[in-house]
Amino acid sequence: MDTSHVDNAVLIQHGGTYDNSYLFECADTYEGRFKVVVMLDPDDTDQAGTLGALKEQGAAGVRLYPDQRVRGDDPLAVWKLAGELGLVVSCLGDVARFASDEFRSLVETCSDTHIVIEHLAGVRKSFEPPYEEFHRALSSPGGSTLDAIATTDAEAPSQLPANGGKRMTTTERTSGLLTRPTPYSCIRTQVMRVRTEPF
Repeated sequence: MDTSHVDNAVLIQHGGTYDNSYLFECADTYEGRFKVVVMLDPDDTDQAGTLGALKEQGAAGVRLYPDQRVRGDDPLAVWKLAGELGLVVSCLGDVARFASDEFRSLVETCSDTHIVIEHLAGVRKSFEPPYEEFHRALSSPGGSTLDAIATTDAEAPSQLPANGGKRMTTTERTSGLLTRPTPYSCIRTQVMRVRTEPF
């Protein structure tokens, strides 16, 4: 990180791994360098309690899937609790799930929860215009806080658009880009500039 002039990074738990201790160990070893995003065991009967404990341990976010729910009276309890605790939800899924009515309803219901869409909603170079499903996946319903970030293959700084580094809304970031022939590279470079500290 020092060689590449990277000051900070987010450690996001790998899908299917629910022991977050190694991430916290790294964060403790290199104090101030890392933020930790945890995962919850779907078989945990007290996910809310576990999330609260992980927050106390220093978690900055929780990784959830778009269709992830908990057993009990309120299937969205963990999504809502994340917002109450000030935790970012790092959301991993594909464009179909992010574009679904179910996910849009979730975002509107959990309007106090900051949701980050990982990997630009699963965009692929094989996507063809007019990218309607992709545009819907990245649009933010109801004024909620919804961001899309790229986690790999960042462009060199000289290739980034000259927008002054200002934060733009999801609509601003995506509109005007989706008509271009290469949505993956266009949106990826735009987001890498404007959204650098979601956690």
